[in-house]
Amino acid sequence: MSGPAAEAGARAWIRLLKPNPHATIRLFAFPHAGAGALAYRPWRDLLPPEIELCAIQMPGRDDRFRETPFTDVDALVSVLARALYPYELSRPFAFYGHSMGALVAFELARALIDRYSLAPRHLFVSARNAPQVQDSRPPLYNLQEPAFIDQLRTLNGTPEELLREPDPMWLRTLRADFELNEAYTYRAGPPLDVPLSAFAGRGDPRVRAADMDGWREHTSSAFTFRQFDAGHFLIHDVRAEVVQAVLVGLTRSGV
Repeated sequence: MSGPAAEAGARAWIRLLKPNPHATIRLFAFPHAGAGALAYRPWRDLLPPEIELCAIQMPGRDDRFRETPFTDVDALVSVLARALYPYELSRPFAFYGHSMGALVAFELARALIDRYSLAPRHLFVSARNAPQVQDSRPPLYNLQEPAFIDQLRTLNGTPEELLREPDPMWLRTLRADFELNEAYTYRAGPPLDVPLSAFAGRGDPRVRAADMDGWREHTSSAFTFRQFDAGHFLIHDVRAEVVQAVLVGLTRSGV
C-alpha cells in the first residue's frame, strides 16, 4: 500500500497529541484495554517540544467505536504495521505501551524488524508481565457481566459510575481487548537489539515484579526495570515520574 491510501490509513490509527513536524523523535503510545488515544493526552504538557507524541487509536473506541475491535494480536499488528510503514516511521521513533498496549508495542516492534528491518530507538512497557510468562489465573474476558465488572474494580482504573451502568459498546470493546491480551500465545524469537525499559506499580494486583523482570530476555541491548509507588495505572497515578523515566531512557539511548 502506498500513496494517499496509505496516508489515510495511518490517519485512522494515529492521534497527534503533541504535533511538531520538526521533532527529533516520535513517541508512539499504545493504550491499555478499553482505552483510546486520549488516555495519553495528559502527557503532552510533560514532554519537551522535540518529542512528538503520537497515540495509537484502535478500533472500537472513541471516534472509531463503530468499528469491530480486534481480538487477535497478530491480526492487529499486521494491519497496524502496514498502516504506519513507511510514512509514519520515516523519522526516529520510540514505543510506549501500557498493559495490553505493552504487548501490542512489543509485537509491532518485532514485526517491523522482521518485515522492514526497522526498529524503534527504545521500547517502554508497563504493567504487563513479560510475554513468555504464562498466567495461571482463569481469563477474565469470558466471565459473566457481574463477575467481569467486579474484576475491573480490583484494578482501580475505571470510574465507579461507568461500572454501575456500563455502556454495552464499551463492554464489547473491553472484552475484546481482554481477549486479545489473555488469549495471546507467545512465540519464541531472537531478542530485540533495542533498549528496553519495563515499569511496574508496587501495588499492581495482577503484575508481579519477577514477571516484569522477564522482559530483560527480549533485548540484547540495555535493560531497565523500575517500580513506582502506584497501582496498575501508573501512567495516570504517577504520570510525571513515568514521563521523566521515559525521558531518561531516551537520553540514554542517544535520542
